[in-house]
Amino acid sequence: MKPHNFSNTAGLVTLIGGGIAFVFLYAMAATSFDRTAAWLGARRRLLLHKTGMYYFWFIFFVDYIPLSMESPSYIPFAILVIVSFVLRLVVWRKQRRGMLAYS
Repeated sequence: MKPHNFSNTAGLVTLIGGGIAFVFLYAMAATSFDRTAAWLGARRRLLLHKTGMYYFWFIFFVDYIPLSMESPSYIPFAILVIVSFVLRLVVWRKQRRGMLAYS
């Protein structure tokens, strides 16, 4: 039996999108240490981590929403992705109104 070759079955968009996700993952992991976080600076580190997390959310959204239309087994994952984004929006809105003291 031959091993499955992912690069032959995955499209270019998948490879590029996944590659960008891994770049974010490595950058976020690298800047999670005191020394590298200080080197990057608080504002840039926050921007990197927020952008990376929204990118991950986007990847899961693009993946699970269409899959949930094809197979009911993906519906819980699609709901989880949507609920997580709605909760993030609720927290963001409360922060903007000054209802939450932390950010």
